[in-house]
Amino acid sequence: MLRIHISAVSDKGAQRDGNEDMLSLSGDLIRDAKARRVLPLDPSSVTYALVADGMGGHEKGEYASEYALTQIKHHISNIFVFENDFPVLVKNIGDDLNQKAQEQGQVRPMGCTLTGVVWFRGKTWIVNAGDSRTYRLRNGLLKQLTEDEDLNHKYGEDLGPSGLALYNCIGGGCDSTIRLDDYTDKLLPGDTILVCSDGLTDMVSDDLLERILSDSSHPANELVELANQNGGADNISVIVIRLEECPDAHSLHSSEQKKQSLSLTFLKKIWTYRRWAMALVTLLLLVILIPLISRKSRSDGGFPTQQDITETYYWSAYNVPVSHTIVIQGDRWTSTNIMYDKVTHDFGFVKGKSLYDATGLIELARISGRSIQYGGHTLQKD
Repeated sequence: MLRIHISAVSDKGAQRDGNEDMLSLSGDLIRDAKARRVLPLDPSSVTYALVADGMGGHEKGEYASEYALTQIKHHISNIFVFENDFPVLVKNIGDDLNQKAQEQGQVRPMGCTLTGVVWFRGKTWIVNAGDSRTYRLRNGLLKQLTEDEDLNHKYGEDLGPSGLALYNCIGGGCDSTIRLDDYTDKLLPGDTILVCSDGLTDMVSDDLLERILSDSSHPANELVELANQNGGADNISVIVIRLEECPDAHSLHSSEQKKQSLSLTFLKKIWTYRRWAMALVTLLLLVILIPLISRKSRSDGGFPTQQDITETYYWSAYNVPVSHTIVIQGDRWTSTNIMYDKVTHDFGFVKGKSLYDATGLIELARISGRSIQYGGHTLQKD
């Protein structure tokens, strides 16, 4: 992903009383001021840098440039297809300015130029109406990306002062059109973009523009200063944009890919060893549940399983089907009494050397050495 460093300067020049130019950095309007921005070029968002040079006299030119950039600020986010909808927006702005000029009886209808670069949801556009300019510096070579829309360029010859008249602008009595050039993937890291009004290019040659953009660490300020030193006959607007690769973009992308790869590998391993995983889960459940089931069995008076037996006492009578067995497990005891095919169970608690009933209050038997005295019988330890 690209990132842009923007430096912008708006200056009234050395000879003008007011400033009819206006700059817009993604909706932030700038006049008679300086600004700096560092912005990522998010493919899902809209970022732009535009210059509007007002025409029609001091107050009218100021109003026209500000009105045009304000309308773009308010409506550009509602555009769906840029190449279709942006020209309609610009024409509507021009029609509004022409209507206002007519209502006010202006002899010279107010209007403005418009030029700059728009990064619109993954695409890059160079826009232009009038004689303000957008340049690209690459590898030390400067190239003008826009074409001046004046009579000299329209007819391909020098017509003198009258040749500087614009045949297209926003408002100004024109049927306002905007030229769009698709520069998607044509602006690269390391490129520098210059957007400016003719207040700069009338005072500073392209050769000097190229040198200053290549060598200066603060080219926007230096260009404005040089234009004023050379006479500053008009308002001066300068936006310098340097493109670079986001330093974290590759590492963030690699990190995200690594996380996804690790997650996928883990899931694949789980799928590969799913049978072992299921067996392990089953074993863990058995380890947890068997003691719980065994404890529940003893608390309900059930006879302990073989795994629970720690101490067993028994009594039996020969020649008659009578037997009595007591099993002690920890602090619990259970008994089974078989008499003439009748089986009864009992259980309780062990405290010290005594066996108590299920309430833990009534002593039923005592342990003495290897025997238990219980119910008139002596049960010997197994």
